[in-house]
Amino acid sequence: MKKKHILFTVLLLLFSFIFYFFTAGQRMLEEFAAQTLKEVALGKNGKGYFVNFQEFSIEWGNSRIEATGISIIPHINQEKNSWVNGTVDTLIIEFSNLYLGALSKNITIEDLRIIHPNFQYFWNENTQNKNKKVHNPIPKFDALRARLSKIGIHTISILNTEFNGYLVTNNYNHLHIFHTSQNFILEGLKFNLDSLDNKNKVVDLEKFHFSSGPTFMKGHKDLYQYQFDTLLISNTGDFFKLGGLKLSPQYSDDTFFKMIGKQTDRFIVEIESLEGHGLAEKELFNQDRFHLDKIIINSLNANIYRDKNFEEDSSVIKQLPHISLKALDFQLAIDSIELKNSQLTYQEKSKDATHAGHLPITHINGVISDVNNKNENIIQLELACELLDKADTKLSIDVFLGRKEPYFMTAEGHIDAFPLSALNQFTHDNMGVQFQRGIATAIDFNAQLNDSIGRGNLDFFYQDLKIKITGKNDSKSSVIESIAGFAANNLVHRNNFKNRKPRHAPLYYKRIQYKSFIHYLIHTVMSGAQTAVIGTYSQLPDDEKKAYKKHKRDAKKKHH
Repeated sequence: MKKKHILFTVLLLLFSFIFYFFTAGQRMLEEFAAQTLKEVALGKNGKGYFVNFQEFSIEWGNSRIEATGISIIPHINQEKNSWVNGTVDTLIIEFSNLYLGALSKNITIEDLRIIHPNFQYFWNENTQNKNKKVHNPIPKFDALRARLSKIGIHTISILNTEFNGYLVTNNYNHLHIFHTSQNFILEGLKFNLDSLDNKNKVVDLEKFHFSSGPTFMKGHKDLYQYQFDTLLISNTGDFFKLGGLKLSPQYSDDTFFKMIGKQTDRFIVEIESLEGHGLAEKELFNQDRFHLDKIIINSLNANIYRDKNFEEDSSVIKQLPHISLKALDFQLAIDSIELKNSQLTYQEKSKDATHAGHLPITHINGVISDVNNKNENIIQLELACELLDKADTKLSIDVFLGRKEPYFMTAEGHIDAFPLSALNQFTHDNMGVQFQRGIATAIDFNAQLNDSIGRGNLDFFYQDLKIKITGKNDSKSSVIESIAGFAANNLVHRNNFKNRKPRHAPLYYKRIQYKSFIHYLIHTVMSGAQTAVIGTYSQLPDDEKKAYKKHKRDAKKKHH
């Protein structure tokens, strides 16, 4: 009798333990599944959220859990400046050994699949917070690396995901700020957690795949918005491919400049496709180095517009390219960047003008080689295009990262023949100058830029030049403008060469620090245009102007 009593007690304890094990195990796995979903949707901000399952099943023999009909909702009584509502169709987690993981609380995941998550992010407008958080639908892979390294996991699949973001204004309107649909797959993950100091060896993987469908992103009261049709990032074949990208202002040009209140460049950029090739797999999660063999930009169409009726903003210093590259906190190494079949239009409205002048540059094709921010690197650019959609143009640039003096950049260029009347689309509305006839048969230039002054030489071949001085907003000439045009034409004709000898001019331009590098380069080259036509040498400082003229006179006497 006593033995039966002991046996009954043992069986009771055993059944109690089994019941407790399965009950506690299920509760622990439900919490684990909920925390996993919170991590995907919310990062580290999962406190105060509930995760509910319509169905939750555990297959102990197969080391597998599955949940369906999942909802993620914030606690109704918790005040938040931002919150998330979400649903997930299916969550599947497969473990290496569910029994041992439940007992030891050390869970290793073989496969994590999240199917059709649909998350809506909301945040309140906060006029007091100047350093507002920027919400972005594109994942940060460095943050992902840091999270994944905390657990062992072999495969992750997050499929058919939808993200939407809404700003709740102070008037309780909901503004749709971003939308994206995404798929994300990682396979063959291996973490070398003993080698965290060597970031090249933190993670190995067999397959990485991220794809995104139509996506847009815009900020409330922000100047710009962007959208794209497709984005693919993968460690097989091409590293990434971006299609149908467009960056544009959210407002009309008049509203755009009134909001800023200062002179600036307004950009519209469209890219048919942008491809990256040749990423080393071991560097995918490396925050200290980014290396690609090649980037190809196909059919870039850019429009830049500046309205000079506003005051210049002298409070911002625009960095030069060699300084910006050196300032990066990671090593950038891109062997080549190819630009294909692209075009750029620059528009400028001068003070008191009613229309902007246009300067189109079309059929742009070029290569930038060895973009690398190591100390002694030389970045080279070879570019071919059509200036004003008429003149074949070639440009070569070398940027020396390890040098400031005597110059950090050299440039050489050649422009083939074009009718000077093609300049009227820019000079008439902008300067009140019309080219009535004339041909620029060739323009050659070279330039050297340091951090403050650009120098060089310009040779201008032209024939039969005649100009008309008008107002900026019409084609008529006042009496004073007619006299100015007559004087200018007489001076031009007197210096117009009929043979092949060019008009030569030295280049000199002092950099304006609050204007861009492109402005610096173009104005350095253009600084010799007036001298090439009428011989004023006004671009040079007084002492250099005197020395240059004396040198020319001495050379002329020696020649005779």
